[in-house]
Amino acid sequence: MKNQTLRKQKEEERLQAFQQRQTEGKRLFELSHDDIGAHSRSISITSVTVTSDNKYIISGFNDKTIGIWSIEDKIIIHRFEKAHSNWITSVAVTSDNKYIISGSRDKTIGIWSISDKTLFHRFEKAHSNPRTSVAVTNDNKYIISISNDKSIGIWRIADKSSKKPIHRFKEAHSEGILSVAVTSDNNYIVSDPITRQLGYGVLQTRHLFIDSQKRILKI
Repeated sequence: MKNQTLRKQKEEERLQAFQQRQTEGKRLFELSHDDIGAHSRSISITSVTVTSDNKYIISGFNDKTIGIWSIEDKIIIHRFEKAHSNWITSVAVTSDNKYIISGSRDKTIGIWSISDKTLFHRFEKAHSNPRTSVAVTNDNKYIISISNDKSIGIWRIADKSSKKPIHRFKEAHSEGILSVAVTSDNNYIVSDPITRQLGYGVLQTRHLFIDSQKRILKI
């Protein structure tokens, strides 16, 4: 009798665990189908990133919105409606989790306060080509932006009065640029163009190095 009771108890526990996984799976499915304020399947995710405290997912969409999702609760906690006038092409988060940085086909860069859920600043006409991608330095001081206009821009986050980058690598590549990253010591910008010719920029002295053999250069 005791063994039967234990077996029944284990079966009930397995069933409960299965039902819980089923419920979680259903909720995650619903999140992508316009439930609890999420996006319908006709809307595409264009970019995602995660806050450094592993609490939130930040997503950009082609419906011009930005979502903040709770990883633990599996729900969207805020959506920036009409964040841009065109698709969101890239999102990044400062390492202190204060700001979301967004690039868009509307050629602007947005800075969004996570705590206040408001727009902190927008750099208008950041690039001349619609496709824009962004990265943030590890010290949370600068935004690095790239575009199909072949340029790389460096923008100071704290300077709300600024309308121009503090520096721009013009004609950084011979073709449009696909993606950009920054080394953790904030010394170098790495850019990846359509030609697949790796670019390696020095952030402090603002020089650009090109390696046609696609190697990371030690400078």
